[in-house]
Amino acid sequence: MGFWSELARRELVWQTPFTQTLDDSDAPNYRWFADGRLNVSYNCLDVHLAERGHQTALIFEGEPGDSRCLSYRELHVEVCRCANALKDQGVRLGDRVVIYMPLVPEIVVAMHACARIGAIHSVVFGGFSATSLKDRIEDAGAKLLITADGGWRGGRAIELKAAVDQALAAGCRTIERVIVYRRTGEPVSMDAKRDVWWHEVVEGRRPSARPNRSPRSTRCFFFIPQGQRVSSKGFSTRAQAISSVRSSRCNGYLICAPTQRIPRTIPIRTSIWCGTRHRHAVGSHAATARRCDQPAAMRRKLKLICTSSPTHSVDFQSP
Repeated sequence: MGFWSELARRELVWQTPFTQTLDDSDAPNYRWFADGRLNVSYNCLDVHLAERGHQTALIFEGEPGDSRCLSYRELHVEVCRCANALKDQGVRLGDRVVIYMPLVPEIVVAMHACARIGAIHSVVFGGFSATSLKDRIEDAGAKLLITADGGWRGGRAIELKAAVDQALAAGCRTIERVIVYRRTGEPVSMDAKRDVWWHEVVEGRRPSARPNRSPRSTRCFFFIPQGQRVSSKGFSTRAQAISSVRSSRCNGYLICAPTQRIPRTIPIRTSIWCGTRHRHAVGSHAATARRCDQPAAMRRKLKLICTSSPTHSVDFQSP
């Protein structure tokens, strides 16, 4: 335990330092650094601003050929603006936010924004149907949904907003607001009482947002694995299908990034190709190295590849 304890104290910034490294009282359900408090977004972004704020944090190349590079400072600004926008839309500590978006940098921004204000986010794969989206929204009890007009996959446009409208028409009574990011530019239906455009509510917001001091019992995110038919399995099975990650487990996940440099001697500025279907591969929240969302042609230029199998196993392992 001494190794993990030393690593956690050295590499992470704690709002409340932990006193217990491993809680094994409910084994095999282990809890790492359970009595410590930290903010995930702060440890991924803010800690880098002073020394490497100008360095690239995220490299994105879209299917149509568009590309963007965001430095840590630029990504931090976008996250803070989104966090302030979420608060303006009524999102508070512990509220659930479902993210149903194409592969764009804003999906990372949205996840960090939720973590920053203490909201619980759940990413739903953009290829899921309206029915699957409805099941996941209802199971989460989400208050707000972040989506896009559409996205590209396999050379064709995917109509995400149309799927959202279909899902919400069939249920999802807890949804109060839908934020829509303009990606494809195709015309979509907008409910004047419920739907707002990303650029209208996020752009122009304050570029700073204090990271929330969340209770240690606060969840950071959860997701329902691919292939789980949630609505047909009853309450107890739904509880098993949902992978709920509390702040104590995220404390352990955040240790994954610095441990990658130990056995593999990976420099801090190494690029990481994140080819996961689900953005919740642990690499999504790791921020000690550059990462990017690149096509296969870019893989040979990168030192570490994070991939995801259908069972969601990844090459990052928590302590």
